[in-house]
Amino acid sequence: MPVVFTADSGALTVTQATTDSAGQAIATLSPGGDFTNRTITVTAAAGSVSQSTTVDVTGTSLSISGENSVTINDSVILTVTL
Repeated sequence: MPVVFTADSGALTVTQATTDSAGQAIATLSPGGDFTNRTITVTAAAGSVSQSTTVDVTGTSLSISGENSVTINDSVILTVTL
């Protein structure tokens, strides 16, 4: 049976759009080019039946390292990593 997968953001790659003998269809979700923290809603529909679920994209953060103090009119090098 054909299955239609949709996602409201991210990148959805459908590798098996028709159910196999076990009734399984396969799609893979990735954050695409958007790595912001958010919730993605994924829906699968087959015939008149559909089901949705949510997937949280988390872990987007900045890390700053370097000296934790500086004298007035001096400069320090800080490293910022995403």
